[in-house]
Amino acid sequence: MPVIRDRTTGLSELIANPNIYGRRKADEYFRQSEMWALKCLDEDDGNAEAMHVIGLLYYDANKLDKAIEWFDKTLDHDPRHIHANLYRSWC
Repeated sequence: MPVIRDRTTGLSELIANPNIYGRRKADEYFRQSEMWALKCLDEDDGNAEAMHVIGLLYYDANKLDKAIEWFDKTLDHDPRHIHANLYRSWC
């Protein structure tokens, strides 16, 4: 079985299935990133960049319905947000 070293914690872990490990780490990073973006929104309700980041997180996770929802929120606050328009069109 392969041993995988976590770059963020420095801990090594014996992994039976590296694909499961990768999915688990991706889910963990998704939750952390979403938490920080939502924290930005708590401090500044109209932060279009934080909304866009959440949309990108959902887009990358292939949760396109949620991504469209967040890109629409971004465009409600900043109708000229180029990247939100672009990613919205790709969904």
